[in-house]
Amino acid sequence: MHLTQCHNRWSVMIKTMLRDLIRDTPVLYRIYIKKRLGRELRLPRRDTTLVLEGYPRSGNTFARYHLEAVFPSLRFSSHVHTLAALKRARKLGIYTVILIRDPREAVASFCCKYAIDQHDRVGIAGAVKDYLHFYRYVQKYSNDFDIVCFDGLIASPIDFLEHVGGRLRESVKREYLACMSAKAKAKMLAREPQKDARGSSLPSAERAISKQILYSSIEQSSDYSEVEELYQTLMREMTP
Repeated sequence: MHLTQCHNRWSVMIKTMLRDLIRDTPVLYRIYIKKRLGRELRLPRRDTTLVLEGYPRSGNTFARYHLEAVFPSLRFSSHVHTLAALKRARKLGIYTVILIRDPREAVASFCCKYAIDQHDRVGIAGAVKDYLHFYRYVQKYSNDFDIVCFDGLIASPIDFLEHVGGRLRESVKREYLACMSAKAKAKMLAREPQKDARGSSLPSAERAISKQILYSSIEQSSDYSEVEELYQTLMREMTP
């Protein structure tokens, strides 16, 4: 039994290493997505103006709707959620916004979307490891990224838009930003019925209950303490 457990553990480790290698490497990940899903991967290109990335369920869709409403001429790359996008952005010197959310909240929301329940220890551990893997890289090259807190984005999208506008040297009045923020939220709301309820970008009472059930299992993950420490460190280093 002990040998079987060791074999299973090594098998999981090797699969994780191979998965990360593919997802971390722009060329390999592009080939993988083409072969596996039959579509082109939307990695940053030389004509990309802004890269928007973060762990899934960290406000990526909310931020993109707002940015597209205010800066429609920008050429975006977003929602890749892997280091392949960040490495490509760094190589090309593209302005990159990284969204970060409290790990317990982000992982719980991710688990809800992909039907990972509190008893699925392997699934939860994998989600926590992915968070750790993504933001370790962000911390290592933090000077190359504009790190934005999820809570601040949701609480004041106008401040977020003003901040990004400043980085892009685009001066926009707050009155206009407020108007476009309202339009972005309305557009998001209008598209919600087309989504599976689990993948909704809006909060819900049902998801809040599901997340509460997941919290304890997430916090018991072997990597959670390191993830929490990394999150706090990045919050301290975050762009004012």
